[in-house]
Amino acid sequence: MNIVSPQTSYRAHVGVAFEVLAEGLAPFVDRRMAVHIPDDEWILVAATKLGNRADFLVTVSDPQFQLDVLNRFWGPVFARELDPGLRSVITELRDARNQWAHIDEDNPIELDDALRVCQLVEELLTGVGAPGADQVSTLSDELRWTSIRQDSVAKGVSEADALVTQLAELQAERAELQERLDEAKQ
Repeated sequence: MNIVSPQTSYRAHVGVAFEVLAEGLAPFVDRRMAVHIPDDEWILVAATKLGNRADFLVTVSDPQFQLDVLNRFWGPVFARELDPGLRSVITELRDARNQWAHIDEDNPIELDDALRVCQLVEELLTGVGAPGADQVSTLSDELRWTSIRQDSVAKGVSEADALVTQLAELQAERAELQERLDEAKQ
């Protein structure tokens, strides 16, 4: 099953990841916030507390709104139930979502950025027990294979050779990191 085509930009891949995130988070955020603000209009109350204008439409299916709610209401609503490490995941996803939504041609969304977003989305969905983590894992795999295909075309080599080259680069990076770790331990 191809979630996105190989010709799709990394920006589009990130968009898919945020769509999956929004779909998975919506029921979780809605249930928790409905208990915290037992009013049918918890979304409007939360939007006001977040500083949104009255004429600014927000919905529980908007990933920016979800991440802002998770961040703003962390202490009173989510902290007791979620791993504290997810707070930094939420912060990083908020930043990534803003980068994705506000196109900056000088700082395009690169492969590493897209893979990081997928990793964070997968971590948050898993952390809240929401569905969709497997979809994002599939998207990450597709991104890696797309990268290998593009690399093979750019270098005029087979996909297998491009894969071996990337593996060798990863092994060299790992060895360097291990060396730094060993030095730091001493």
